[in-house]
Amino acid sequence: MLCCPQGVEDTPTDSAGYLSGQLDYPGARFQHGAFEPLDHGFDFYAPQTCEDDKGRRLLIGWLGSPQVEDEALPTAAKGWVHCLSMVRELKVEEGRLYQQPVSESRQLRRQAWCGLANPGDRFAVSSAELLVKLRGELELEVEGALRIRCTDNRLILERNDWQEGWQQRLWQGRVRQLQIFVDHSTLEIFINQGRQS
Repeated sequence: MLCCPQGVEDTPTDSAGYLSGQLDYPGARFQHGAFEPLDHGFDFYAPQTCEDDKGRRLLIGWLGSPQVEDEALPTAAKGWVHCLSMVRELKVEEGRLYQQPVSESRQLRRQAWCGLANPGDRFAVSSAELLVKLRGELELEVEGALRIRCTDNRLILERNDWQEGWQQRLWQGRVRQLQIFVDHSTLEIFINQGRQS
């Protein structure tokens, strides 16, 4: 079951997550495990799912914060606020929910670069898909506004929020692979073939 708890202790106000378990329809009871976040980043909210004609369970979420007045957002001056996430395919494997970009997103690729990046390398892109296999620690910075750091058994995501300054999100676990999508003002990260996002 997907939900967006509001006012629940120990959850961010704009969090979205899921509970997995067994629903007893006749008894109207839901036996479930712990609340698990759907997304460990910033401003992911109000996810919706549907089943497509291929039988895939697809999810799309709102990339925006319900806590901020629309007129106050920096993009309002450009005529838009908020956007939707990439379409994600949901799968349950060994009791865990996995999210991956739908295979159709590959059609957006224009040109590829493959190689080893060195410390200090810079890539000037406004939209890109990065497939990263980790061999040790990693630090990425996006236009001085966002940093991704992978060390030992965690991923640290930091952003320079236009109102509050630097904010941080932490994901605990061994990072082996990252799939990162950058699109002008958004960034979506999929960790370990979609185990986390």
